[in-house]
Amino acid sequence: MKEYKSTVFKVNFHEKDHTFLYDHEAIKACYDPNKFEKTVGFGFFHFNPTILKGNVPVQFLNDNEHEIRKAELMEYLLYINNTVSVNDIVQLVEEEFKQMPSFEELSLKKANKIDIASVVKVVTKVFLGDVIDPDKVLKWQAVMFEFQYGFKLSRTEEKRIADEIFKLVTEAPNILKLDKIIKSSKVEKEELIWQIIWMTMFNGAGATRNRTVSSLITFLQLSDTEKQNIAKESEDFLSSNIKDETTLSSLNTIHALFLEVCRLFTTAPNAYRKSKEKQIINSTSGRFELNKNDFVQGKVIGAQRDPDLFNDPNTISLRRDKELVEDNLYAFGGKFHETATSTNFKCPGQSLGMIILKIYIMHFSKCSIVPVSNLSYTGTTVGRLIASDKPLRVKTFAYRNDN
Repeated sequence: MKEYKSTVFKVNFHEKDHTFLYDHEAIKACYDPNKFEKTVGFGFFHFNPTILKGNVPVQFLNDNEHEIRKAELMEYLLYINNTVSVNDIVQLVEEEFKQMPSFEELSLKKANKIDIASVVKVVTKVFLGDVIDPDKVLKWQAVMFEFQYGFKLSRTEEKRIADEIFKLVTEAPNILKLDKIIKSSKVEKEELIWQIIWMTMFNGAGATRNRTVSSLITFLQLSDTEKQNIAKESEDFLSSNIKDETTLSSLNTIHALFLEVCRLFTTAPNAYRKSKEKQIINSTSGRFELNKNDFVQGKVIGAQRDPDLFNDPNTISLRRDKELVEDNLYAFGGKFHETATSTNFKCPGQSLGMIILKIYIMHFSKCSIVPVSNLSYTGTTVGRLIASDKPLRVKTFAYRNDN
């Protein structure tokens, strides 16, 4: 934003002032729950309450309503972390790759789109204890939001989709024992299930699927040396008897790729907030006053590409300072090393999402893939949160199964 000599802008949308924060200093304010509250939906993309039978996701709630529900979701995730090992996830991902069909030298007209629906299967298996049909999950995801000026499905059809998902989830093993996992719930059981559905289908399957596609597209553009380093780290990890989160975190090249994908192609590019009080925002371009109830958009993707922090901020580089990236990464609703609590905005599923994504990256290194689609990214495709403007299509795909 140097050409404008400012990183903070005020714009009037439909008779409401919105302040946009584009730099790494200003963005920090958006994650203080004492000064800001979250809004429902994402700007012009309004949350569709029909798909949760009138319940509002904890992601959009504030204060006491947020604290009670997030605490119970964290208790649920604690159970998953204690019962699902890194090795369990390795086996789930490996099985998905074994089932992917190989193909060679197809014409451009018949180029295949790699099936990343497997991510939905892995995430639902991890979170719920059973696989939920990806087609049904994708149908549900398609009606999560309503563009303010766009086409809408009939409420009857949306209710049918919601009922179908609810029935499938209530039959999953973890939900069948929900009373034992969360022993003294303060939330009605049906609402708690809907909150788990949102966490699994949107924050889990939706975000992880997008990051996984972006990781593959980014991996394909790495140098041969970088690909070889990832392949070596993957081989050592997958052949080891010790597969845990600590060992996974020590794989420097894979972690660098993970960080770059989250920095450049975050699945949460904006933080939508409303000011709780009159306050002053500090930024790299000065100090700005906000009034109570002012709307604010923290431009996460702008802050994470801030040229004051990163050289060539729009390019992929696995040689960036890891601590610098982590200290300025807000892709999971707060700073990377911030601990999720019931009172802050931080995503409690960061660890699980990171594990699943890194294991997919490992298996990409065991594939022979020749893309035919353009892998370039300009960020001009509205609503696309993936690392290329066009969907990834390939003419050759084969997975090397070492077992």
